[in-house]
Amino acid sequence: MAEGPLFNYQAQKVDNLLKLKRGDHIRIRKLFGLYYHHMLVMEVIDDSTIRVIHYNGNAEANVADAARFFSSASGMGSGPIAKVQQEVKTFTASELSMLEVLRYPSSFEVFDDPIERALSREAETDYRLFGNNCESFANWSCIGHNVTPQGARAHNSLVGVGMGGLTGGLLGGVVGRALSEHLEKDEENEIDEGTKRKIEVGAALGGAFIGALLGYATGKAYTDSQFANE
Repeated sequence: MAEGPLFNYQAQKVDNLLKLKRGDHIRIRKLFGLYYHHMLVMEVIDDSTIRVIHYNGNAEANVADAARFFSSASGMGSGPIAKVQQEVKTFTASELSMLEVLRYPSSFEVFDDPIERALSREAETDYRLFGNNCESFANWSCIGHNVTPQGARAHNSLVGVGMGGLTGGLLGGVVGRALSEHLEKDEENEIDEGTKRKIEVGAALGGAFIGALLGYATGKAYTDSQFANE
């Protein structure tokens, strides 16, 4: 997925848009902080408005485009649901409080004019949620690596949850089945089919939950191990 080393940004709060400059990589928290949307500053217009270039929702995309995107083999394929475009954005006070400017580790060299590189991909629609998104576009423009640390974390955690939950559910189901059969054979326990089913389902759900937690932790640990030392 990653086309270059993963890394952690040095994030700084933006308290005044007038302090931003052309080529700055910025991000804003979305959905109560569940993820960040990344943009590049093209021009500072005033203390509440800037022009940016970013991978953003494509107004020209239709239902068929969205269907192809979500029905791909990976579950999140490529498609024209988003495109690289310029936009004039005005920030409210609350939005400004969620805005950060990002600096790169000293091991990376930032291009003199990231905007020139960004403009070379304007109108591109090859969006991929975990591989070619708003973050990787901004990073490619700034440092030449089409890499998304946020996407890598999300992808590996989701894979871990899915695999862990499935494995845990299957093992829990086996344990639940064995337990119900044991209780059924025990003359002191009289259980009906409904009770047996509840035991088996409960064990499967419990196993899936525990497996999902372990899978998430494993996916997160794996991703963290891939990050370059700063």
